[in-house]
Amino acid sequence: MSNNFAPAVDLSVMDPLIAEELKRDVSECGLAQANSVAYVAAVDIADKGVFTGLLMNIQTCAGVGGTGSGRVWIDGVNIGGCILYYTKKGDSSSNHFNHRFETSLKVEVNISVANDVVNARAPYTTDA
Repeated sequence: MSNNFAPAVDLSVMDPLIAEELKRDVSECGLAQANSVAYVAAVDIADKGVFTGLLMNIQTCAGVGGTGSGRVWIDGVNIGGCILYYTKKGDSSSNHFNHRFETSLKVEVNISVANDVVNARAPYTTDA
Protein backbone atom coordinates (compact mmCIF):
# COMPACT_ATOMS: atom_id res chain seq x y z
CA MET A 1 0.00 0.00 0.00
CA SER A 2 1.27 3.44 -0.90
CA ASN A 3 0.65 6.69 0.94
CA ASN A 4 1.53 8.77 -2.12
CA PHE A 5 -1.33 10.80 -3.51
CA ALA A 6 -1.06 12.48 -6.86
CA PRO A 7 -4.11 14.59 -7.71
CA ALA A 8 -5.36 14.49 -11.26
CA VAL A 9 -4.33 17.64 -13.12
CA ASP A 10 -6.02 18.75 -16.30
CA LEU A 11 -3.05 20.01 -18.32
CA SER A 12 -5.30 21.31 -21.10
CA VAL A 13 -6.18 24.23 -18.82
CA MET A 14 -2.52 25.19 -18.74
CA ASP A 15 -2.00 24.98 -22.52
CA PRO A 16 -3.13 28.58 -23.30
CA LEU A 17 -1.00 29.94 -20.46
CA ILE A 18 2.04 27.99 -21.59
CA ALA A 19 1.47 29.07 -25.20
CA GLU A 20 1.22 32.74 -24.10
CA GLU A 21 4.46 32.47 -22.10
CA LEU A 22 6.27 30.85 -25.02
CA LYS A 23 5.28 33.76 -27.27
CA ARG A 24 7.14 36.21 -25.03
CA ASP A 25 10.54 35.63 -26.50
CA VAL A 26 12.32 38.97 -26.76
CA SER A 27 12.53 41.33 -23.78
CA GLU A 28 12.86 45.02 -24.59
CA CYS A 29 12.89 48.23 -22.59
CA GLY A 30 12.06 51.66 -23.94
CA LEU A 31 13.83 54.60 -22.31
CA ALA A 32 12.96 58.29 -22.22
CA GLN A 33 13.95 61.43 -20.39
CA ALA A 34 11.54 64.35 -20.23
CA ASN A 35 12.29 67.88 -19.04
CA SER A 36 9.20 69.76 -20.24
CA VAL A 37 5.43 69.48 -20.56
CA ALA A 38 5.85 68.15 -24.11
CA TYR A 39 5.44 64.36 -24.18
CA VAL A 40 8.50 62.30 -25.13
CA ALA A 41 8.18 58.78 -26.55
CA ALA A 42 9.72 55.97 -24.52
CA VAL A 43 8.34 53.31 -26.87
CA ASP A 44 6.72 53.67 -30.29
CA ILE A 45 6.67 50.37 -32.15
CA ALA A 46 4.56 48.39 -34.59
CA ASP A 47 4.77 44.78 -33.39
CA LYS A 48 3.07 42.12 -31.27
CA GLY A 49 3.84 41.47 -27.63
CA VAL A 50 3.04 42.34 -24.02
CA PHE A 51 3.52 45.69 -22.28
CA THR A 52 4.62 44.99 -18.71
CA GLY A 53 5.26 48.28 -16.91
CA LEU A 54 6.17 51.93 -16.64
CA LEU A 55 8.80 53.01 -14.15
CA MET A 56 9.50 56.70 -13.55
CA ASN A 57 11.98 58.47 -11.28
CA ILE A 58 12.87 62.10 -10.75
CA GLN A 59 16.46 62.94 -11.69
CA THR A 60 16.27 66.69 -11.08
CA CYS A 61 13.91 68.72 -8.90
CA ALA A 62 14.86 72.38 -8.63
CA GLY A 63 11.76 73.66 -6.83
CA VAL A 64 8.89 72.36 -4.76
CA GLY A 65 7.94 69.47 -7.04
CA GLY A 66 5.23 68.70 -9.54
CA THR A 67 4.01 65.73 -11.56
CA GLY A 68 5.51 63.32 -14.03
CA SER A 69 2.95 61.72 -16.34
CA GLY A 70 2.93 58.63 -18.50
CA ARG A 71 0.35 57.69 -21.08
CA VAL A 72 -0.04 54.42 -22.97
CA TRP A 73 -1.59 53.48 -26.31
CA ILE A 74 -2.13 49.85 -27.21
CA ASP A 75 -3.20 49.09 -30.78
CA GLY A 76 -4.01 52.78 -31.24
CA VAL A 77 -6.27 53.00 -28.16
CA ASN A 78 -5.33 55.14 -25.15
CA ILE A 79 -5.61 52.78 -22.16
CA GLY A 80 -4.67 55.46 -19.63
CA GLY A 81 -1.41 55.82 -17.81
CA CYS A 82 -0.04 56.96 -14.51
CA ILE A 83 1.01 60.06 -12.59
CA LEU A 84 4.00 60.48 -10.30
CA TYR A 85 3.59 63.27 -7.75
CA TYR A 86 7.05 64.32 -6.61
CA THR A 87 8.61 66.75 -4.16
CA LYS A 88 12.29 65.86 -4.42
CA LYS A 89 15.00 64.20 -6.50
CA GLY A 90 14.77 60.43 -6.27
CA ASP A 91 10.98 60.18 -5.94
CA SER A 92 9.78 57.30 -8.11
CA SER A 93 6.86 55.12 -9.12
CA SER A 94 6.55 51.60 -10.44
CA ASN A 95 3.40 50.83 -12.43
CA HIS A 96 2.74 47.27 -13.50
CA PHE A 97 0.79 46.35 -16.61
CA ASN A 98 0.17 43.05 -18.34
CA HIS A 99 -1.45 44.16 -21.59
CA ARG A 100 -1.11 42.32 -24.88
CA PHE A 101 -0.71 44.45 -28.01
CA GLU A 102 -1.39 43.01 -31.45
CA THR A 103 -0.31 45.84 -33.77
CA SER A 104 1.36 48.67 -31.85
CA LEU A 105 2.57 50.03 -28.53
CA LYS A 106 3.25 53.67 -27.71
CA VAL A 107 4.36 54.96 -24.30
CA GLU A 108 5.06 58.65 -23.62
CA VAL A 109 6.15 60.66 -20.57
CA ASN A 110 6.32 64.31 -19.58
CA ILE A 111 6.94 66.49 -16.53
CA SER A 112 4.88 69.44 -15.32
CA VAL A 113 7.75 71.69 -14.27
CA ALA A 114 10.15 72.89 -16.97
CA ASN A 115 13.79 71.97 -16.27
CA ASP A 116 12.91 69.28 -13.74
CA VAL A 117 13.79 65.88 -15.23
CA VAL A 118 11.95 62.55 -15.12
CA ASN A 119 13.55 59.32 -16.37
CA ALA A 120 11.23 56.58 -17.60
CA ARG A 121 11.63 52.91 -18.44
CA ALA A 122 8.92 50.96 -20.23
CA PRO A 123 9.64 47.21 -20.30
CA TYR A 124 7.80 44.98 -22.77
CA THR A 125 8.26 41.73 -24.66
CA THR A 126 7.78 41.01 -28.32
CA ASP A 127 6.53 37.71 -29.70
CA ALA A 128 8.89 35.09 -31.02
